Amino acid sequence: MTFFFECIRDHADPIFTGNLVSSGHGSGLVLLGDAKGVIENNRFVGNLCAGIGIKGNTCALFDRNLVTDNQGYGVWLQDTSHSTFQNNSVEGNGKAGFAVSHQAMPHLHSNRIVGGKQVGLLVQNEAGGHYEANIISNNKAVNVLLLGNSNATLVRNMINDSAGGGVLIRGESTCTLRFNTIEGNYRANAAVLDSSKPILEQNVIQNGMGRGLVITGNAAGQYISNTIRSHSLAGVYVGGNAEPHMVRNIVCESGASGIVVEDCARGCFADNSMSGNASAAVAVQGTAAPVMERNVVLHYGKGGIWLGEKAGGIFTGNCVEDSSAGWRIGMDVTATVESPISLRSLSQYEQDLQERIQMALQAHIPKVPFI
Repeated sequence: MTFFFECIRDHADPIFTGNLVSSGHGSGLVLLGDAKGVIENNRFVGNLCAGIGIKGNTCALFDRNLVTDNQGYGVWLQDTSHSTFQNNSVEGNGKAGFAVSHQAMPHLHSNRIVGGKQVGLLVQNEAGGHYEANIISNNKAVNVLLLGNSNATLVRNMINDSAGGGVLIRGESTCTLRFNTIEGNYRANAAVLDSSKPILEQNVIQNGMGRGLVITGNAAGQYISNTIRSHSLAGVYVGGNAEPHMVRNIVCESGASGIVVEDCARGCFADNSMSGNASAAVAVQGTAAPVMERNVVLHYGKGGIWLGEKAGGIFTGNCVEDSSAGWRIGMDVTATVESPISLRSLSQYEQDLQERIQMALQAHIPKVPFI
């Protein structure tokens, strides 16, 4: 059946299936109030506003729908909606594929959010929700944009191939990203700006045509056990007044330095491994003053730990093995360098590091059916 506009209100609990909702002068389907229902196997195509608009305290199930070529958002959720979306294809929409606003808390699992003309997934205001095993790919502006005081959780998503960047976190967001694969994006694969304090843990961030992870402004947050590899520029860039806590990460095979800390940045960097970067494994510049403890630089990078003029910080128990320029310390450096160490078994550490990288690369990549 073909509709131009459909509205499900208040306490309605319909089954809406097998329909084409097309070419409407507003949104294709609107849910309001406490509406529930099952919306499955429909097509929402070419509507003037959103393909699907959801307000109120709605709690519906959306399964196996196609939402495409709408001039506004693909799916817009606001208020306190906590609907579930699974196995949907949201593609080629004029604004964000999914826009989640106010205090909405949806659950998105195994969806395709691809080919949007702007943002793939937008979460803003105080919205949250759980986003797992989705493919978010090839959206023009950025694949994932997390704004305001958003606190979404993203787990095991594939976030790739955007000309504008992979994940951009701004405002005061406290989002959590775990076990995601973020790869092949231009500009930065992941960027954390403003006063955001996210948690990034056990993600694979790789093969970017720019920097891997950027942390700047007044951003902070925790970055734990991520694998950051194969970027054309620095693997990790920390600038501004940022103050991240980075522990047990692998930063390797960058086209420039592995980790760059500059401007007035601070932060703690402990138990990280750097190898095979084209320039310094760690470059501290400007008046940056990080605390770096027990980090390891392996021999097949060109440089070790380089401290530029006026760099500060505390460097304790770090190990630089067989680099062409292990420690390079500029003039007027205020940094304290204490107790550099050597590995007991370089070959064993290399083997363990490669095993860690391979285990990370085997992280789950979602398989979402095409509709």
